[in-house]
Amino acid sequence: MTTEAASPAAASAESADRRGRTWAVIYGGLTIGLVAIFCAVTAGIAWRRLIYFPYAGLWLVRLLPLALLLAAAATFAMALRELGLAAQTQGWAERLSRDWRRHCGLIAGAAVLLSIGIVWVLRAFPNSGDEYAYLWLARTFLAGRLWNPLPPIPDLFVVAQTGFFGAHWVTVYNPGWPALLAAGMAAGLPAWLISPLTGGALLVLAALLGHRRDGPLGGVVAAALIGASPFFLFNAAAYFEHVPAAAAGLLFCWRAGRFLERPQLGTALLCGAALGILGLIRAVDAAIFALPFAAEFLWRARLRHYRLAPAIGLAGLPFLAALMGYYWLTIGTPVPTFPDVAQSVKFGAATIGGRSGLALILPRLLFALSRLVAVAEWSSPLVVPAAATAFVVLARRRRLGFVDLVFPMFVVAYLFVPYDGGNQYGPRYYFDGFPCLVLTLVSGLVPLLQDKLRPQRAAFGWFSLVAHGAICAIVLAFLCSGMRRVVDQRMDLYDQVRAQHLHNAVVVVRSGTSDIYKMYPPDLVRDGIDAQGDVLYVLDLPQQMPELRRLYPHRRFYVYVRAADRASGALRPARLSQTRSGG
Repeated sequence: MTTEAASPAAASAESADRRGRTWAVIYGGLTIGLVAIFCAVTAGIAWRRLIYFPYAGLWLVRLLPLALLLAAAATFAMALRELGLAAQTQGWAERLSRDWRRHCGLIAGAAVLLSIGIVWVLRAFPNSGDEYAYLWLARTFLAGRLWNPLPPIPDLFVVAQTGFFGAHWVTVYNPGWPALLAAGMAAGLPAWLISPLTGGALLVLAALLGHRRDGPLGGVVAAALIGASPFFLFNAAAYFEHVPAAAAGLLFCWRAGRFLERPQLGTALLCGAALGILGLIRAVDAAIFALPFAAEFLWRARLRHYRLAPAIGLAGLPFLAALMGYYWLTIGTPVPTFPDVAQSVKFGAATIGGRSGLALILPRLLFALSRLVAVAEWSSPLVVPAAATAFVVLARRRRLGFVDLVFPMFVVAYLFVPYDGGNQYGPRYYFDGFPCLVLTLVSGLVPLLQDKLRPQRAAFGWFSLVAHGAICAIVLAFLCSGMRRVVDQRMDLYDQVRAQHLHNAVVVVRSGTSDIYKMYPPDLVRDGIDAQGDVLYVLDLPQQMPELRRLYPHRRFYVYVRAADRASGALRPARLSQTRSGG
């Protein structure tokens, strides 16, 4: 009887297993098909604009790859479910939580190694004038100066993002990140390694903050979600200031949250110091992070909070004094101004470009939406909608904290800044708040992952995490391929100089590089902090060439020219008539 009774049950279980494997094959095939279509679409139609012009129009073209990846993530998760893996996920939360510090360390280490690999993809090249300016200022600090003397013929040697203020050759950028670069270089680290190491520190801080908000599992998931994102990996491989700014912001959030829970003098001082460091790196970020904290402070503060709150400001004052003193010494004013931005950006009741009302608001909202789409393009299409859902869930449960308001503050703060950020890896103005966006997602996700009463829902959460990682790997491969091509084209001038073994030469930069993502001559005239290199690059200003010839009579002169429809240019010896007339 037992054997006869067991036989139908066994047959039923075997039939269910067969059905599960069949559906797993179907879902797996759909996943492969969707990814193949994504590859074809992005490589053949849209990816050039996705990578190089991430805020352009063509919404349908931009949304189609994201929709394909989102569908692939869903079918991938369903394939995992049909394979009978749901039961195996039930112990994952406990295993990850048991030794969360080690897991977070492994994640941070792997992310640092990946970002170093991307440094190789990018050839350690400062792809933006901003990146070059930070390195330029760092080398200025290493030379024991706050500014550099004017080059011999200033108009020929001025590079993008630098300028002349009287007898000072400076860049009007905050000195915090260049100072950190200089400190690392003084310690013997190569400049390209400092940002990846800073990215590792960012992940550690994200894990600590995730642990404080959502326990050990929250720390692991936060580090994994951020560390797997190409948005993080590419910026950690670059020389932009956004990774150290985000790290300083997370340090502030970590200590500020602790201060709200248990106000102590040491915590208040560290909180203020973190905010001061953030201000030295990127001044506007200090206000963006401080405002949500101030709102929660006013909501939750008791008498002891108010007694210790001045310590936060006092700890930040030395950094503010250092910032204002730096600008006072270099450009003669404690508060720098940006005339080109001031002419195009108006706040309050004013308009942008003469427009007002809906004509002003709608383009700004669309621009912000475009940046959010770019966040999805540079991470995965799961992040933004999942974070928005988590935000709503936390609001309904009254669990929102000031950390959850940081990323929305970035969206609002840059709503009326009509500039997309130029050369960048993803929407970089949002990167500083991106870890806080992920922390909001984590706060909504962790309860789902730990749901023992509804294991199928928990398994769906785990499978979504795996799908996020798979999508990030696919996007990373495309971005690495595309950005390597961009960098190779942008470095054409320097590659040709090396290939021809030029020495004791002057190169007149008549054309920019790259037919994909153009780099113009003012970005290519990179002669260091003293304009005394073995090969000098100068702008093509014919009226200044006779004087330049007299200044360097023993150097050979060359001209770099590239046709508009060609990927590479030609570097050839310059005739005397060419350097005199520009012909």
